[in-house]
This record gives sequence, structure tokens and C-alpha cells, in this order.
Amino acid sequence: IDLTYCSKISDQSLISISQHCSRISLVRVSGQRITDKGLLSVATRCRSIKYLTLINTKITDAGIKSLVTERACPLIKIQLCDCFLITDESINMISKNCAQLEMISLPSQITDSAISFLAENCKFLRTFIARKMDTFSDLSFNQIIKLCPQLINIDVSGSKLNNISLLSESDICTDLVYLNLSNTVFAKSTIGFFESFAKSN
Repeated sequence: IDLTYCSKISDQSLISISQHCSRISLVRVSGQRITDKGLLSVATRCRSIKYLTLINTKITDAGIKSLVTERACPLIKIQLCDCFLITDESINMISKNCAQLEMISLPSQITDSAISFLAENCKFLRTFIARKMDTFSDLSFNQIIKLCPQLINIDVSGSKLNNISLLSESDICTDLVYLNLSNTVFAKSTIGFFESFAKSN
């Protein structure tokens, strides 16, 4: 069920939906009226949730915990866009309990520590999105591309990366089809990647 940008959607809406549609596998919601209370109801009644999108909500680490640890929902894709109450703790819980995760979109406040933990635990990632992240460095980016060999989509636009030259190595991200580096400043050493990429295509 996709209810993004429906202005009147609230926790009560999610509670009602979860009571009558317990077999849904996809939930997409947005807005400041969505809190842990609504997510807890979904986690309790909808045990088949695999695809979750939360945009600009008031969900906290407690809500994510109820979903991935207490209810063990088998998430494959999760987007946490502009959810500013989410911390590294949520990403660590997702990484630890959703080993089959294929796609993640991180809120901008997540740090290197959580991204590195994600790389170590979620080897099947195919899409990694980390836009406008001041706390995201070359260290954790390199861990993602080294430890997640199935990546095909990477979007790090607007993040503070300096060197992505590791991508030029022949055994790194060999299936990559989409790479968004817009509004990102690179060091000179990164030029080698672009030269290598151009030759291979």
C-alpha cells in the first residue's frame, strides 16, 4: 500500500490498515503524523512486510526495533528519507536482523560507524543511497563497495566524499549500472576511476 504524500494519513490510518490488511508486504508512508505507534501496529499485525518506505516521519529507533527485532519482519528494501529521529542504532538493528536486505536509503545524519556495520552484515545489497551526508566518508564508502559485490545502483550525491578511485579496480562492483555522484567534490586521485570507467565502456 502506497500512501506517500497523502496529507491526512496518521497513526490511526496505519492501525486501521494493519487490522484489516494483515497480509500486505509493502508499506509506503510519509508525514509528521506517522510515529512509532503506527509502525508498531504494522509490525505487530503485518508479519510479511518486505518493503518499507518512510518519508519525513517521526519514527524513532524504538519503531524500527519493533519492526526488525521484536517482530522480525523480513525486510528486503527500506527507505528512511528525511527521518531525522533515526540514529545509527536503527541502522545497526537493520544490519543485524535483515541479512537479505537488497536496498537501503539512509537519512543524512547516519555516520560512518553504522554504514561500516551495514557493509559487514548485508552482503546482498544491490542499491545503496546516501544523499547529502556530511558524516559519510571515504572509509565507509570503500567498505560498502568492497563488501557488497552485488551492488548495481549507488547514489551518494551531495555527500562529502573525496576519493572513489577504488571503484576502478577490476573486481569491485562489476555489475554497477547506475552511479550518482552529483554535487560531490573529489580529489585528483579520483580521476583514475573516470578514465578507467570510460575505457571499459
